[in-house]
Amino acid sequence: MKYLLIENKGEIDVNGLILMGGSTKRDSKTSIGFFGSGNKYAIATLINRGIGFKIFSGENEIVITTKDVTFRDKHFKQIFIDGKETSLTTDMGPLWEEWYAIREWVSNSIDEGGSNIVPNIESVNAKAGCTRIYVEVTGAIEDVINKWDNYFTFDRTDIHFEKNGNKILSNNNQDEDMILFRKGIRCYHAKGTKSLYHYDMTNFQINESRVIEDTWNANLQVTKFYNEITDIQVIQNILKNAYKDDKYENRLNWYYGLGILSQTWKEAIGDHRIVVGDYGGHFQTEQNTHPCYIVSTDLAKRIKGSFPNVVVYGLLDGGEVCVMNKVEQTQRHKFLLTECGKFFSECQYSIDYPIEVVEFINKSEQLGLAKDSTIYVSNKLFNMGKRELAVTIMEENEHLKTNYKDCTRAFQQHWINLFISEKEERFGYFL
Repeated sequence: MKYLLIENKGEIDVNGLILMGGSTKRDSKTSIGFFGSGNKYAIATLINRGIGFKIFSGENEIVITTKDVTFRDKHFKQIFIDGKETSLTTDMGPLWEEWYAIREWVSNSIDEGGSNIVPNIESVNAKAGCTRIYVEVTGAIEDVINKWDNYFTFDRTDIHFEKNGNKILSNNNQDEDMILFRKGIRCYHAKGTKSLYHYDMTNFQINESRVIEDTWNANLQVTKFYNEITDIQVIQNILKNAYKDDKYENRLNWYYGLGILSQTWKEAIGDHRIVVGDYGGHFQTEQNTHPCYIVSTDLAKRIKGSFPNVVVYGLLDGGEVCVMNKVEQTQRHKFLLTECGKFFSECQYSIDYPIEVVEFINKSEQLGLAKDSTIYVSNKLFNMGKRELAVTIMEENEHLKTNYKDCTRAFQQHWINLFISEKEERFGYFL
C-alpha cells in the first residue's frame, strides 16, 4: 500500500479531532482554516468512503475506530478516538468528496508551519515533535496527486501576476476548466466552462464545505483584480482570446465591475481597434484593413468609456450599441431626398452633412443617427412619407451641429431656441 504523507511541525491535540467548531484560527487573517469542523469531516468522509488513514501526534498514533449505533430506527457509525466515545458519526459532511479531506489536512499543515507533503511512500513512521497523517493512495486520492496543480497552488511557479496574495496562474488543466482557489486551496471548479487562467484570491467567500458561496461576488473580485494587473501580455491575452469559445473571462462583468481602465489596458490595446463581438460579422472589412480585438459588449463599453480615442466598431460615443449596414440608394431614395432638399432650400435651412441610407441591425425601430460627421437615415423612413424623412434629417443635422445628445435638456432647449428664433425672424418681433 502506498500513502500520501501530510506532515507539519507540532503535535496535534486530540481535541482538535473531537471538538466541533473548536478553532483557534478564526481571528487570523493569514490562516486557511476557519470553521473548526474540517478535521472531523475529513475523518468521517474517509471512513465513509472506505479509504484508510493513520494519524500520529508525535510518536503516538491516534487510533480511530467506529461502533454501530441506532437512533430512532436509523443506523449510524459512531466515531471513537483513542477508545473514547465522541458525538461524531460517519454521516457528517454528506456532500464532501474524498479530496476535501486532503484539502483540510494540507491546509492545517500549512497553517501550523513546517508543511511537508510526500506522495506515494510505502512506510509509515511516527516522528517526535511533528504531526503526521498518512492517507492510502486509492483511485480518488491518486487523481489528486496526479493533478496536484488543479487542487493546490502553494508550490506552483506558473504565476503570471501576483499582488497582495492574489494570483493569476496558467490554466494547465487538460480540459481548460475554470478553477478558483482561495489562499492556495481549490474552492470552485466549473467543469465544462473554459478559462484562460486559474485565479487564486484571498477574499473569496466560502461556506463550511469550503466552496464558493457567492459566484457573482467571486467573479466581481476577479474582474476588479484585472485593473491592478501590470502584465501587458495577460491583458492582451484577454483581448485576443476571451471572446473565443465564450471563455469564463468573456462573461466577467467588465462594465459594472470596473471603473476607468488602467494604463496597462491602454498599452495592451495599442493601435488596435475594438469590435463588439456579437456583431463582428458586420465589420469584416474593418477587420481586414486594421488590427482589431473582438471583445464582449461589456468590455467594449468599458474600453470606450475609459479611452474615448480608441475606435470601437458597433458602439456610439455614449456607449450605446449601434450596428448598421449601408444601403445602396435606389431611385426612390434619391427622389425623396431631392424633394426634402428642395423643402430645406425653400425654407432657407442648411443641411451641412452628407446623408447615408442604412439598415439599423440591432435597433430596427431607430430612424436616424448622427455619427462621424454623417447623417444616417433608416431605409424604413422612405415608406413613412417626406415629412417624417425631413424631420429625421433635421434632427440629426442639429445633433451634428451642436454635439448635443438625444434626450438631453441641452438638445431640447436648442430646439426651443431654434423655433423661437425662426418666429422672431419671420414676424420681426424679437424677444
